[in-house]
Amino acid sequence: MNEIETFIKNYLEHSGPTRYDPVKAREYYLRTRELKGKRSSSGLKTDKKKEAWAFSKDQIKTEKKEEVDLGREVKTVEIKQLRDNASAQREQISSSLKDLISKLTEMRKRDLASIRTETKGELDSIRTQTKGDLDSIRKKSKDDLEAITKATKNKIDALPEIPKGVSRERRAELQEERSTEIAKIRGEATRDKESVRSDAKADRTDIQTDAKADRTDTQDDAKSDRKVVSDKTKEAKTSERDTARTSREAVTADLKATVIKAQDTYKQLKEDLKAKYETESQTEYDAIKRTVR
Repeated sequence: MNEIETFIKNYLEHSGPTRYDPVKAREYYLRTRELKGKRSSSGLKTDKKKEAWAFSKDQIKTEKKEEVDLGREVKTVEIKQLRDNASAQREQISSSLKDLISKLTEMRKRDLASIRTETKGELDSIRTQTKGDLDSIRKKSKDDLEAITKATKNKIDALPEIPKGVSRERRAELQEERSTEIAKIRGEATRDKESVRSDAKADRTDIQTDAKADRTDTQDDAKSDRKVVSDKTKEAKTSERDTARTSREAVTADLKATVIKAQDTYKQLKEDLKAKYETESQTEYDAIKRTVR
């Protein structure tokens, strides 16, 4: 058994250095003869010790780098996943907001259309009622005027005729009396007709005034209803946008916190690995110094 094999056997049996490979140690030692730090090769008195320490130190450095690199890769993957998840959440929030805004807009359109339809129906009803009332007034006025005309004719027809055989003077007197009575009857008819026309005009004015007031009330109610619908829709949209903004801000804050946590974890990992490999280096160095001959 040569010295290197003896070293390996003794090292493994006495918790010696675990990374020693004589061939690789020799090759590495020839490439890198300068060792730095507290555990320098000056504390190792033999070439075997120096070779073993140079190789072990390189192995420790390699393993440390691999673990640090792995930790960095895990951190990078984790942060990317966190950012991807946050991006997906923000996209979902935006998509949901867009759907809600679209639904609110459609609801507003339906409500406004319903108000327009209802308002049109009420205005049509007012117009129909007004037309019917005006037609009734016109018909009544016409009937009343015709009745007055007919009554006037009947009254005039009912006046006694001038008797035949009366003297010329008497005929003239009776003719004058008849003319006076006819004028009186016609004057009363004129007054009655004027009263009918005046009443009809007043009634038409009242109906038109009431109809105008009804139309104004209906239009004002519709305007108020439209404003209520628009205000509620605007308020709902503002609320949904505020909720979405708050949710996005929460996602961003959570992402920032988790990224910082991941970075801190990686930082702590490097500190832990530094301490771990510092201990291992010292253990390895001490073992080589103690066991390698």
